[in-house]
Amino acid sequence: PKYSEKDLQDALTQINEQDLSVADAAVHFHIPIRTIYNRLSKNQTNLRPGGKTILTKDEEQLIVHTIILFQQWQCPVTPSTVIHLAKSYMLELQKPICQTSTLRDWFSDFMKRWANELKIGKTEY
Repeated sequence: PKYSEKDLQDALTQINEQDLSVADAAVHFHIPIRTIYNRLSKNQTNLRPGGKTILTKDEEQLIVHTIILFQQWQCPVTPSTVIHLAKSYMLELQKPICQTSTLRDWFSDFMKRWANELKIGKTEY
């Protein structure tokens, strides 16, 4: 990122004190507007810069916990299983996804974020 944590904190302070709008703070501090909105909504997901997510970190942790339980019970977990599980969860939470979405990009980013916790075979999905 081209901004520091201090810059982000200063931007958030000025927004909260109504000295700057979110758009003005983004320009002034050179911070992506999405980063500011995410921090304001407490929706921090520890993504790599530019990464796209649908679920919050806590919501993803529930999916990770479920996958680990399936594996402990010796139930096979494939990428398509994870995508199906996540899609059902996202729809239940009324996340903005299309019923026909394949979620392949989401799955790829999800596995990068949780690579240390999860090991899933690389079968077709």
